Amino acid sequence: FNQNKLAPIKYGKIDEILPSLLSEHKEFVTVGYHKDIIRDLFPNKKVIDSGLFYGNAEIFIKKSELFLHRAINYPNFAIPITEENLKEI
Repeated sequence: FNQNKLAPIKYGKIDEILPSLLSEHKEFVTVGYHKDIIRDLFPNKKVIDSGLFYGNAEIFIKKSELFLHRAINYPNFAIPITEENLKEI
């Protein structure tokens, strides 16, 4: 969630891309296998451990109560144009 703006998607090493992605945030929640590594990269930020080792759209739906108070239900992610994605339109 990025204040209802398009969320950037970047690829690379965690320690190279996350500092710029999270520079404006004072706190954030981690999900996934690398959550401990991510927490350790940001000793001066409030990093909340979700307790989840896997995140997907289903998690957003099941845990939607965590996001409703922010007036945003789901992030606005860019979706690549592929034959599979075009079938859904």
